[in-house]
Amino acid sequence: MRFPAYAPALTAAAVVITFLPGMAGVSAGVLGASLLMAYAVMGFAVLHAITRGMGSRPFALGGVYLAVIVFGWPVLVMSLLGLADTAFDFRGRAARWRGPPNPQS
Repeated sequence: MRFPAYAPALTAAAVVITFLPGMAGVSAGVLGASLLMAYAVMGFAVLHAITRGMGSRPFALGGVYLAVIVFGWPVLVMSLLGLADTAFDFRGRAARWRGPPNPQS
């Protein structure tokens, strides 16, 4: 899952425009929230890619999912992780570090 190169700028513009009054602010809020949720999904994908092969992976993923369900605000951290992945390609780096998958397992 990859977003276009202009998506982070569009997300930032939508968040800034939410401070305008009226329908422009409401529309920008809907767009900004939608994009941030899409980046949160990407953040969870990054988390899954980074923890692949770790022995404590179920605990790490379970803890993060539980924190998001219970508190709610950690989804913003996942959005930031997804945005950071756009710039730094964490999933690609993790895949290159691990190497190709083993067909025997």
